[in-house]
Amino acid sequence: MQVRDILTIDSLRNAVLLAGREGLGRSVLGVMVLEATDIENWGKDGQVILSSYYAMQNLSSDDLQLFFEKLQQIMISALIIKIDRLLERIPDEVISLCDTYSIPLIRINKEVKYESIILEILGPIINDNVSLLNRYYDIHNELTSLALKKPSLTDVLKEFKNLLSRDVTLINRTASTLTTTQSEELPYRIIRSEALPQKRYITFEYERQIIIYPNLNPPYKCSQLCVNIPNLGNDKVDLIIHENDHKVTPEDFMVIENAVRYLQMELLKKYAVYQDKLHHKNNLVSDLLNRRVYSAEGEVELLQTLDLSNYNSYRVILAEVYPFKEHPEDENNHGIQDLIRKFTLNLQSHWLHSVYLEKDSSIVLIINYEETQRDFDIVYLRNLMDDIYNHSDKSFYYQLAISTAIHSTGISSAYKECIDTQKILKLFHHSNAILCYDDLGIYKLFLNDDRLNDLQNYISPKIIEFKKKNEDLMETLQVYLDTQQSLAETAKKLFLHPKTIRYRIDKIEEMLNLDFENPEQRLQLQIAGRLFKLMRF
Repeated sequence: MQVRDILTIDSLRNAVLLAGREGLGRSVLGVMVLEATDIENWGKDGQVILSSYYAMQNLSSDDLQLFFEKLQQIMISALIIKIDRLLERIPDEVISLCDTYSIPLIRINKEVKYESIILEILGPIINDNVSLLNRYYDIHNELTSLALKKPSLTDVLKEFKNLLSRDVTLINRTASTLTTTQSEELPYRIIRSEALPQKRYITFEYERQIIIYPNLNPPYKCSQLCVNIPNLGNDKVDLIIHENDHKVTPEDFMVIENAVRYLQMELLKKYAVYQDKLHHKNNLVSDLLNRRVYSAEGEVELLQTLDLSNYNSYRVILAEVYPFKEHPEDENNHGIQDLIRKFTLNLQSHWLHSVYLEKDSSIVLIINYEETQRDFDIVYLRNLMDDIYNHSDKSFYYQLAISTAIHSTGISSAYKECIDTQKILKLFHHSNAILCYDDLGIYKLFLNDDRLNDLQNYISPKIIEFKKKNEDLMETLQVYLDTQQSLAETAKKLFLHPKTIRYRIDKIEEMLNLDFENPEQRLQLQIAGRLFKLMRF
């Protein structure tokens, strides 16, 4: 019901529209009598306000202006004022304000009773609400019966199409999958989009998109309704209702609300099955990585079960994602899981024979690939991670550790290589990085657990003693060496003045009897700095 419709009811047959003609299309959802001007405390969108002007009679011009601003903000549909002994004529200022804010102003005589107006306005509204709720209930029963038949997703969408008399499309934007009832999927471009306001009986978030099909001749412009389907997984799933030139009605929204709830339940069931399979697969992959399979026959059987016995070559990849501290924890978790999900999907589409083990902020992948692929595709990995990262909110950084190429019997040792590589990444990199075990160089000598305990033997006692007594000077020394002995860069990284750095370097030279021109001494100091990190000294 709109404002123009209430002008036709019996109670308002002699009413006069004085202002706000442009607002006659406003929706009417209720009616209320104005007793005080604190309308922000009780007013609601779509209400018609009845008044004798008693509450407004003592308002100053500024207060009247503020009152009408509140009417506009709340989206009051119309103002009906009764003329009686208190008010013989509606003030021009009120008429002007109603025109300014496009709020229909309706004048009624003193003989008209509020009761009759309220009953005649609320009657159709109540009937409409009952009709909507009946529609919701009927659709709910239909979809419940449909669920018992265990239909395919295509059949479900066809049923939605029949109920709405419009084509519908379900898009999983994370997995890049699409199911539609359209006979032909045509590319389109979104010109603009607008979030729909929340209304009664509408619980999900809707967005109306104006789109254009550029490949049609002539190009066709129309609208579609997009509603996101909240789900337990990290997938972004949208239901699209193709309105074309016919926007959905309130009755259609009852169908869509039921459809979204139905799809939510389907996604929940799918997620539960996925989690069960994932848990089982995680256990199998964990057994393989940690060598809990003690016979060669058992390992071969496990590889066959995981579909990893197609080729002779294997690699293990350990991907870890770290949040930046300045971002809220809940936002970080969502972003990290989203990045890992996209990374896994892309890798499994590139290397078809692969499995993964999911952990909180990391993932381990075992890839089975052809031996003829002599060079593992590091460039693809780097481009993939950079692309995913650049399309994220950049609240985290990633690190990838990659094993050497091995055969089936070496998977657990390849996983150990990844863990060792990850140690180096954590110690020396605090940004996006990809590192292969083959590129560790001299660090391979020290990553063995037995040798980690003896690292101190490889460092001069003089340097060890210096570090114990002079932590700040040792840090300055390491940064100075890492920046190719640049005083300016060292000062920048340590947030100190270059003169302070100069003073510290002179002091270090004196205490350690150093000659920074001597490459052997520089090498000893650089190695000592790296070993200190490995030792967590």
